[in-house]
Amino acid sequence: MSNQQWWSKLTGYLIIEVEGEGLEPFINMAMSRGILLWEIRRTGEHSLQARVRISGFFGLRHIARRTRCRVRIRARRGLPFIAAKIRRRKVLAIGSLLFLSILYLLSSFVWVVKVTGNENLKAEEILEAAKAHGLRPGVLRSQLDKSLLEQQLREEFPSLTFVTLWVKGTIVEIEVVEKVLPPEVENEKQPAHLIASRDGIVEDIVVMVGEPQVKPGDTVKTGQILISGVVPPPGLREPPLPGVILPPPLETEYKYVHARGLVRARVWYEGYGDAYLVEEEEYDTGEKATQFRATVGDKEIILWGPRTIPFAEYRKQWTERGWLSQGGQKWGLNFPPVRLHSVTFYEVMKQRVELGHEGAVQAATKRAVTQVEQLRLPDSEKVQEKIELIPVEDENQVRVRVRLETIENIGQVKFFSTSG
Repeated sequence: MSNQQWWSKLTGYLIIEVEGEGLEPFINMAMSRGILLWEIRRTGEHSLQARVRISGFFGLRHIARRTRCRVRIRARRGLPFIAAKIRRRKVLAIGSLLFLSILYLLSSFVWVVKVTGNENLKAEEILEAAKAHGLRPGVLRSQLDKSLLEQQLREEFPSLTFVTLWVKGTIVEIEVVEKVLPPEVENEKQPAHLIASRDGIVEDIVVMVGEPQVKPGDTVKTGQILISGVVPPPGLREPPLPGVILPPPLETEYKYVHARGLVRARVWYEGYGDAYLVEEEEYDTGEKATQFRATVGDKEIILWGPRTIPFAEYRKQWTERGWLSQGGQKWGLNFPPVRLHSVTFYEVMKQRVELGHEGAVQAATKRAVTQVEQLRLPDSEKVQEKIELIPVEDENQVRVRVRLETIENIGQVKFFSTSG
């Protein structure tokens, strides 16, 4: 944005609508006479919308008569118009300033303390410890010593490896990370098979513990046992050769183990993507409106900004300003909690985009690849990718099929019981 446009926001500007058949001569004459128009956009076949400074608006009257156009003011923006509204509503302005001053004072305190990241430790235990060290609702933020509090919490809870205090407005978040303990020995000793997590063709197999049930080249189905946790006696593993009599095995009992190993297999995935030769997309126009709101209990009050949304199509962004109070229960009072937030509305316009056949194929391929990538394992090895067009009845539609071949570890632990 140019310096002139920034200055226009301070001195005030108008959003105007121009109607007539001489729109181009109107713009050219305005520019030639030094009248700045910006953010010019068509709103119809014989109409446009633009912005102009207050000082330049009066010069547009003569130009409108010359070009047989009609100029209307659609909105007034800038500090002069805001100041005029405030002068007409002095009581509201004074009340707003007083209210904001009280909110600013309240925002100097901590009103909410919460704990995140805990799994085994209870949040109440951490909050009680923090309260004992001076962190509690109602304390001044300037009195907090973050480094000291973090050290004290780490010393009080040896199971924590990481403690950090985040101050977000009137909220203090205690983020903790607990020590990761190794798996329990009981699970390691519990009998288990290694089964196939998905269909595929075995590429190679490495057995560390257990009895292999498949070999390279075998086709396996989901749930099929790859490495068994039931190990037979050595003499029963392989049948004797014809005419050979083996002595009776020294061991006759089966062993039950926790099967371990690596089974890599070829796995195939398939994904589809659709696109049209002409699609509709949304884009921001650059216009926005912001409301500042206060929620008191179950009621919501608009403190600042437009009462109604000035756009037909829009997207909104919600920004939380933090809790200013959780009510007076801590002190025996009965007033509702107060929360501040702002909502920004961004005007959007829809436009038709002609992708053409090649662009539609690219868009459909991208969507199909995204679908396949969400299915396969992150650590899988990509071997081959095949992309092909699928015929459809609609001539304006394109459909793409992506077939992906990968090699991945398909082993999955499945515990079993030896009783019965």
